Amino acid sequence: MGVHRLGHAISLGVNPVKYGSHSSQETAGERIDQLSYDLRHKEGLLRRGVTVDGEAAVRELAELRRLPEHHLLSIEYDEHRLNRSAPGKRMQLTALRLWGQ
Repeated sequence: MGVHRLGHAISLGVNPVKYGSHSSQETAGERIDQLSYDLRHKEGLLRRGVTVDGEAAVRELAELRRLPEHHLLSIEYDEHRLNRSAPGKRMQLTALRLWGQ
């Protein structure tokens, strides 16, 4: 996994909107792992206020599986995407506080 994944752990509880619009890079394999996780845990995420667009995730997975695993992707974080990820950050911070991890 890329070093930016470590940033996810370091920035727990930071509202992603504070980062502003930006882009990030990850491999097709990393993106496949993330989308697969989101689909596997869709109901649990929803109970914690994080919505997963299952149809869009399935479509994106189909496209990504055509690429080599190490193909580098650029993920654009616009205002809409940032606002969607804010509930997930709140969920992570709450878990961290509850379980001390």
